[in-house]
Order: sequence, then structure tokens, then C-alpha cells
Amino acid sequence: MKKSIITLAAGVLIGVSISYAGPAWAAAKQYILNEVNYPVVVDGKIYKDATSPILNYNGSTYIPLAKIGDLTGVAYKWNADKKRVEISTGKSSSSSDGPAGRKNDNLKPDTEVEIDEPQVKGYKGISDEADVNIEIAKVYKVSPPPLLSQGWVSEDLFYDVFKYNRLYSEDKPGVEVVNIGKNYDVLITFEFPDGWSDTDEQKEINVNGVRVKRYLDTNYYNIADFEKKLSIKK
Repeated sequence: MKKSIITLAAGVLIGVSISYAGPAWAAAKQYILNEVNYPVVVDGKIYKDATSPILNYNGSTYIPLAKIGDLTGVAYKWNADKKRVEISTGKSSSSSDGPAGRKNDNLKPDTEVEIDEPQVKGYKGISDEADVNIEIAKVYKVSPPPLLSQGWVSEDLFYDVFKYNRLYSEDKPGVEVVNIGKNYDVLITFEFPDGWSDTDEQKEINVNGVRVKRYLDTNYYNIADFEKKLSIKK
């Protein structure tokens, strides 16, 4: 497991709402963060706070802004005039107003927060949890989707993994067309049987030399086939 020392961390955590209406699954939203399942040790003591948990997103650990003083010894305050949060970096030891009820905190910029981060499962630095369908599957108590670590990439994660996008395409009679490309240039075209996207789930088929399956209203492409087809180096 990788160990990292964090002296200051402040992340903006964007909540995600999942909605479901009718037979189609909800479209991908923004970010879904999970509570860490590994210990966070601050000066030799394990941090625990059910109301302000430490979260993980895509292999990175985020601490609540409200707890930054407790975790790092660094002070922050709300500037009402400028309507902003101000954080003291602690480049020089000084006294400052800390969180509510903690006036005249002495800054300790060298406080070490030790986090044991487990190795991220995924592909090319993108974790399996980046796929929003993992959380959707948990909500509706169904089987999880094919995973990056298992060799499958969601159509929604093409840009994250390969910096490619799904481009505009027009279906042909009896065929559903999906174009994948970069900078508006089509690199590969997939022609699916008519009605392919009418259901949430489809069994694996071979399209243009790439194995594809459909789950939770999303296409999943075999990474090895896709890279071979486009001569992408691993």
C-alpha cells in the first residue's frame, strides 16, 4: 500500500443525485465520493468523525474543510466582506482566528497527516469507481457493471481513459451508429444492430473488431480490442 504525507488538503466535494424514471437508467452526473475504508492517522491517532467523514474520489483522499484545523493545525476563516474562505498556509508560525470556538490558534504547518491509501483498482490511473453505474447498481441492488480493472471501459469514460469523445452520428436504416474520435475527427465507427439501445442490457457482440456489451443503458468496450484496433500503446 502507498503511504502519502499530506500537510494541507481542501477539496470541493460535489454531491451527486441519482434519479430513476421509467425503464432507462439515469444519465451520468458529476462526482460520487465514497467514505474511505482505510485509517487516517493524525499525529499517531486515528481520525474518526461520523458527521464529517474523510472521503475518497478516484484514488485521491479529501478532508472536510471544517476539519482542516483539527487535521493539519492550519487555520481558516470565513471573510464575510469578501465572501470567501481564507486559509493560512502556515509558511510562518503565527496566531490567527481558527474555526468557530478556536480563537488564536497557533499554526502548526508541519503537522503530518499519515494516510495509508490502498492501491487503486482501475486502468491508466482511472479507478473503477469513476463509473457512475457502480453506484447506480448499488442503489438498485443489481450486479455491478463491467469494470476497468476487468478490461472494459464505459462509453462515458472514453475521455477520462483515452481522451476520446463520442461524436455526433446519424443512424442508418436498420443500424445504430456510434462514432468515437478526437478533436471532431472520427477515429472509429461502430455500427450496432437496430434496437441495440432500446434495452438497458445486451449480450456481448463483436462490432468492427471490438467486443462490446451493454449494461445499465451504457455501452462497454473491451479495452484490449479497442487499443489494438486503434494502435494505442498501453
